Amino acid sequence: MKVLFYYPAVTPRTDFPTWEPLQILYLARMMRDKDIDVEIIDGRITSTHEELKTRFLEAIDNSTICLGITSLTCYQMIDAVRAMNLVKSLFPNLPIVFGGWHASIFSEEIIKMNQVDIVVAGQGENSFLEVVQRLSLKESLSGIKGILWKSSSRIVKEKERELESLDAMPNLLSDEFKLLDLKYYQCNKIMYYMSSVGCPYSCNYCCVGADSKKKWIGLSSENVIFEIENLWNTFKFKELIFWDNVFFINKKRVEGICHGLIQKKIDIAWSAHGRINEVISWDDTFIELLRKSGCKSIFIGVESGSQNILDRLNKGIKARDVIPALKKLRKYGIGVAVNYMVGLPGETHNDIKQTIGSIMGGLKLYGFDLNLFQVFIYKFVPFPKTEVYRQLDHLTYSDLPSDSTEWAKYIHYKVNDGMEPWEKENSNSLFASSVFFLWKGYLTKKPPESFKQRVLMKIARSRLSTGFYRFPIEWHLWKLLRKKSINE
Repeated sequence: MKVLFYYPAVTPRTDFPTWEPLQILYLARMMRDKDIDVEIIDGRITSTHEELKTRFLEAIDNSTICLGITSLTCYQMIDAVRAMNLVKSLFPNLPIVFGGWHASIFSEEIIKMNQVDIVVAGQGENSFLEVVQRLSLKESLSGIKGILWKSSSRIVKEKERELESLDAMPNLLSDEFKLLDLKYYQCNKIMYYMSSVGCPYSCNYCCVGADSKKKWIGLSSENVIFEIENLWNTFKFKELIFWDNVFFINKKRVEGICHGLIQKKIDIAWSAHGRINEVISWDDTFIELLRKSGCKSIFIGVESGSQNILDRLNKGIKARDVIPALKKLRKYGIGVAVNYMVGLPGETHNDIKQTIGSIMGGLKLYGFDLNLFQVFIYKFVPFPKTEVYRQLDHLTYSDLPSDSTEWAKYIHYKVNDGMEPWEKENSNSLFASSVFFLWKGYLTKKPPESFKQRVLMKIARSRLSTGFYRFPIEWHLWKLLRKKSINE
């Protein structure tokens, strides 16, 4: 018996080597000792229609129990629909099981799609394993927590599954990576890894806390070190990225991981997600331990330099703590990658100016070294299932998508285009969009590729240095140049 997984392409074009399909590897480990074979097709590798068709024809036979697909709310969903349409045209009776973040947010919509037979929402390891076991025995799926499924023409929604212990699950081992064609992946250089699930915080713009019911469960430090050592002994990667939503919740666990890395002489640089309220509480002893164990950078969602906006987001941090927290990390040579958002409901010119000031404060602290102080600026997106979405004036946000697939297209085609993030040219949106040009001009390490880009970058840098933020000159120039290019 066999389970086939498809990992959809994240973008239309992938640069190799790339990261491993981590979510699928975590599902594959669950079947290691269950006499169930696993095969993975990575949509980033198999890109054309004919290549994908050939791969599915080769992989699917009478022993195939189901096709499992995972997706984020982005281009992945677009590619997932392409793959599902193809599979159903070739093997109409093969069950398709859809999971991942997109499925967790839009579960009741996705189960209505003709191509989808079963949806796994939330933490998926045990739910998916139970589905596979029932399908292999041709038994009813009734009673499996955390799924939605179709019974004849009826949709059945089972009880939600609570977050379950990670220590009770099989360890992730290098054995799972044998399922991959490793020449396409960067495992011998950078390894992505997850040691916890969920989030206990109450940020009202984020789906993670809402989906996990503000719960967090971490793998024990002993098991974390066991898994990392096993992977490192095989791949000898130089860098490890903890892809947990929040890594530093349990300080004692983190200390155990740090001591384990040191004692096992696992010589790597590592990064993880943290928060300003966490960093500001750390003493020098703890930060020195982080650095000694190989911590090179921390990803931090600052979101805004305005306390007014942070309070609206229920972020649970203080704007005044940002620079002092960064100073603590800078003292020990630990870099940061900070996220900010612009275009939030009720955001004013002054709020955005404070955000720019927060970014500039961090740049100055790190000596304008973009290797140590990385900045990512995003357009605010009110995702369904969040409190901020429920509070929206939906007449004002009437251009938001109406279904799950359209949301994926919206994220890919509109939100990811930082050059023109706002269609409504009111003064606040113009001012917010100008921040993207400040980012293009000063905060990105990518050099300009044309004379036009060099001009726009120079203007943006001049505005940053002079504090002239209100009128986005380069934004208007870019629109004019783009219009001229289209007309030509």
